[in-house]
Amino acid sequence: MKTTLSPDDVRTASAPLEESLERFARRFPGDRGERQPIHTVYGGAQLFKSDTTVKLGTLALRALKEYGPDPETF
Repeated sequence: MKTTLSPDDVRTASAPLEESLERFARRFPGDRGERQPIHTVYGGAQLFKSDTTVKLGTLALRALKEYGPDPETF
């Protein structure tokens, strides 16, 4: 039993989607790539609550005040 698709098979199967994908890309071009996130928070969904971002922001501000209180120190 064949379990992979050849590049030609993939092109044939995806050809009907090309026009829709092009319209979608024009309507939703995505990020310009100029700004990128600098932090990523990993954790299971069970760890996140409605105030998670507020708590993380408070911790970030506390760290900034302690370790970078002014431009020179930062």
